[in-house]
Amino acid sequence: MPPVPKRSFSIRVVRWGILALALWNLGRAIALWRQADWMAGLPLTPDPRLRLCLALGWAALFLAAFIVAHRRRRWSRLFTPFFLMLYGVYEFGTIIIYAPTPPTLMPILIYVAFVSFAVWALWRRDQFPTSGD
Repeated sequence: MPPVPKRSFSIRVVRWGILALALWNLGRAIALWRQADWMAGLPLTPDPRLRLCLALGWAALFLAAFIVAHRRRRWSRLFTPFFLMLYGVYEFGTIIIYAPTPPTLMPILIYVAFVSFAVWALWRRDQFPTSGD
């Protein structure tokens, strides 16, 4: 069996960023779960239970993306950037709709830069084997 080539720094940055998003959403879910009794009587929108389910779902999706990228599956090149873009639309859309002030431009630009970097890093030719899936 030939040795597996070492991953580039860009792939490691993307993988750790995906893991950080998974842990962030898991932490959000835990915080929402622990505060569920306190928030039950408040007229909050969107519903905290829905936010809890969505945070758990995002944590599971990003954890799956982290594992798939670790195994170097070729289809992770589509899977990972798609879910990163979808999460950005969800997160910033929620902030725009429900927050009293819209988000500043800097967090949006940073997130767009990270997604663009992820697409670039995952679609480079030398990152994935050409045979097999």
